Amino acid sequence: MFGGLTPYAAVQAQNFRTPSYSETDVNGGGFALAYNSRTGTDTRSELGARFDRLLAINPNAVLTLRARLAWAHDWVSDPTLAAVFQTLPGASFVVNGATPAKDSALASAGTELRLANGVSLIGKFDGEFAGHSSTYAGTGTVLRVVRRMSVAPRSEWAALITYAHMISASSRK
Repeated sequence: MFGGLTPYAAVQAQNFRTPSYSETDVNGGGFALAYNSRTGTDTRSELGARFDRLLAINPNAVLTLRARLAWAHDWVSDPTLAAVFQTLPGASFVVNGATPAKDSALASAGTELRLANGVSLIGKFDGEFAGHSSTYAGTGTVLRVVRRMSVAPRSEWAALITYAHMISASSRK
C-alpha cells in the first residue's frame, strides 16, 4: 500500500481582446452600431492538495484512489462593452460579459482499477462550487493495453483506448 499527499499552487492569466467595430447604415435609419476596442483580463490562482493511494486488491488487480481539494480565486477586470447607435445621440447600451465567481472550491475524486489482463477501468468526478454557481463533470474510461509487434525483434506495448465516455453538466443556483 502506497499513498501520498502533494500540495500545489497554480496561476493562470488570460487576456481577452474585442476589436473595435463599426457598421454603416445605408438607409439612414440611425441604427448603425459602433463600439471601441476593449481588453479584459482574468487571473486565476489555485491553492490546494492532491491525494493518491495505491492498493493491491489481489495478485491480478491494483486499485488507485485519487482526490484533489483546492481553493480558487479569480481576479477579473471589467467585462463590460459599451455600444452606441451612431446617429442616435444618447442611444447607447452596455453589454455585460459573464463573470466567474471570485472564490470557489475545487473538488475531484477518481479511481483506477488495473487488471493483469491489460484492462483498466477509470472513473473521475470534477466539481467547482461557488456561492451562485456549480459546475461538475464525470468521466468514465475503459482502457486496454495490447501487445503490438514491431519490426525490431523486441515487442512494444501500446495503449489503445477501446471505449471512452464523458458526461458533463452545469447548474446555476
